[in-house]
Amino acid sequence: MKIQPKYIQLIGDAVIPLLGFFLWNWSLYFILLFYIIDILLGEVVINLKTKKTLQERTTEDKSIWYKQGILSTVLFVVNCILIHLAVQELHPTIDFQQEAIAFWSYKDMGIEQGYILLPLLIFVAYQKYKMEFLMPGLFRTINLQAMWKEHKKANIILLAFIGLAFGVFSFIAPPEWLVILLIVAISSGYKLLAPTKT
Repeated sequence: MKIQPKYIQLIGDAVIPLLGFFLWNWSLYFILLFYIIDILLGEVVINLKTKKTLQERTTEDKSIWYKQGILSTVLFVVNCILIHLAVQELHPTIDFQQEAIAFWSYKDMGIEQGYILLPLLIFVAYQKYKMEFLMPGLFRTINLQAMWKEHKKANIILLAFIGLAFGVFSFIAPPEWLVILLIVAISSGYKLLAPTKT
């Protein structure tokens, strides 16, 4: 039985942060940076999909791209800010700049992980775009409005989850391993249930 690429990526998306925390001594913030990069690449990919679709279908209304792209960028920035505020609730003395540098320069096998991880994430995102969008020719048939609607829904769900976490962290400080397991479980669950044709 052939395993669908969606499930391979799903396993990878779950395994990397779990290995990072339990094997490579990543902190919660390291794992959140991993997810932020992943979300940013999702923003890039949906814009690549839209660009390719509009190139193929020149009569399509381009205003969808401008409106939805701006809204999506704003949601991404707000989510990033809230992620940092939530982490600060758990670790009031955290130095985000120092942590980001430590994330990039962390060495496990003699090479800084930023030089491996970032190209790997970009490669995986592009391969998914190529295999699930370009090769099947979805740019000829996809509904741009529906694609952006699904993307916006994912961003709003993320916003709600981060807002809830921020509220919870104001009252209690759960152990990092529990927070990470919840993040991985919710992220994987959403990706598993989300439509595959966007």
